[in-house]
Amino acid sequence: MLASALLLLLRRLDPNRLDLGNFELVAARDGSVLLIGNDAHWQPSPSPRDTRLTMSQENVELACRAWDAVTRRDLDAHLALYDPDVEIEPLTSVAVGISFRGRDGVRRWWDDMLSTFPDIGMEVLEARDLGDLTLTATRMRGHGAGSDVLVEQTLWQVIEWRDKKCVWWGSYPSEHKALEAVGRRD
Repeated sequence: MLASALLLLLRRLDPNRLDLGNFELVAARDGSVLLIGNDAHWQPSPSPRDTRLTMSQENVELACRAWDAVTRRDLDAHLALYDPDVEIEPLTSVAVGISFRGRDGVRRWWDDMLSTFPDIGMEVLEARDLGDLTLTATRMRGHGAGSDVLVEQTLWQVIEWRDKKCVWWGSYPSEHKALEAVGRRD
């Protein structure tokens, strides 16, 4: 029944936003979801008792909590989600080829972001479970420091999780670029 509901939901989505490549989702009689490729290879989804499914759903919730903490200006809650050796690659730093490392790096990014956009808000529009990775589409809204001009942008973040802690994340200007990064992380 869950698989049927998932398929109905997927069919209602804008096909331009749902890219399964050469694969198709099919509901199996046992309630699982099958991913079928053009080479007739069947790949069943994890069973509901599979701990990977539970852990990856937790990762989606953790990703949403991370961006909510930004909006609430709760640095402690945000930092609690990070591994001590985390590496982050915000969109602006990716453009110039730098990243931030460790929790001190996250603090520097946080301070830079809030000094640039003091009223920034982050809204998760979509979050996908990709096992040890999550992919989120997040709308960033805020005014530049000393400006009345509203800046609004949708960012795509790929987040890698280990033991319920973020060990890496990168931001990208498009879903396509984020999915390319997912391929590089595999």
